[in-house]
Amino acid sequence: MNLLKFVWTANRIIHKVDAPTQQGEENTLKGSPEAPTQECEAARRNLLGVIASSMELPLHWLGTVNKETGHIEEGTDTVKPYGIIVSHTSKGTRSASVMFTKRYISGKSERYKTPMLQFDDPAEGETEECGFAEVERCKLNSMVENALAYVGGVRQKKSVKFIEHGSIPEDPNQDTINFNEDADPSVVDAAEKLASEKAVKKAKPRSTKRAGK
Repeated sequence: MNLLKFVWTANRIIHKVDAPTQQGEENTLKGSPEAPTQECEAARRNLLGVIASSMELPLHWLGTVNKETGHIEEGTDTVKPYGIIVSHTSKGTRSASVMFTKRYISGKSERYKTPMLQFDDPAEGETEECGFAEVERCKLNSMVENALAYVGGVRQKKSVKFIEHGSIPEDPNQDTINFNEDADPSVVDAAEKLASEKAVKKAKPRSTKRAGK
């Protein structure tokens, strides 16, 4: 399975892969509101170095650089990666482009995309060279691996109250919950149980007795 696209949106993660089928390769585009693992989020943040390298930008364009470590201090970054596009040659050699937003002092935010650069060594017979240093190649590899793990179902478990792909009914007459097709069955069960308990509580008549009477 090859990753083609992985994008964070406001409340979903969109992923597109090339997956083998009986008829050959098939492009599949899906979306899920389930949260990625902390490792996946760390890989996303590490794309900042990839952006600076491929765009030939100084690190301080991305945020405040710590003088001791030489890294961008977390929380000061004005650049946020929100997606990665991956292309593959017929021999499997990968290239990547990172999509990101840049927030300016004025408060405006603009979207950009890095050039599509190869991050694998060329296969036999290929002439294009790798466009990244080893450290950026490792970061891109990590992002792709974590994205593929997400596609495969390795995701962060969220408590019911933070579920964004379904609605827990407040109305006791509402007895169905629509969930994303990728929803974890145990999460759905927990949500339904909580919804049922809320419905029972709402249905109970309130006492009219006042304190002290």
